[in-house]
Amino acid sequence: MSNATDFLTNRERDNMSEDYREAMSIARLQGQDFHDWTQTFKPDYRELVVIDSDGCRTFDLVYTDGDGGVMVFSNYSEIFNDKGITMSVVGGYCDIAFEHMQEIMAYMEDEMERMTQALDNERE
Repeated sequence: MSNATDFLTNRERDNMSEDYREAMSIARLQGQDFHDWTQTFKPDYRELVVIDSDGCRTFDLVYTDGDGGVMVFSNYSEIFNDKGITMSVVGGYCDIAFEHMQEIMAYMEDEMERMTQALDNERE
């Protein structure tokens, strides 16, 4: 019997595993708990805000469509700096309702505004 990931190269499998590890870290769930969370048939998300010793604030969010789909959102954007985010789909697919996307985007924008305000206050 073949495994669903048999067609992947070792590098692709490692990258996928790393993506899942990142998603589990953000959700603060591991192994079976993370898997169960992604299989509830109820869309959900969890966020992680970290403030380092220098006061720099970073935030990430992991979303599940409740049917195995997982997406990671990060405040880091190489292209758009503080005017955008980075999104990645973990494992190949993820469905999202417009209302959930809007809710997540509003949250991410609010967090980005808090972060840039904190940086502006430090510069003054």
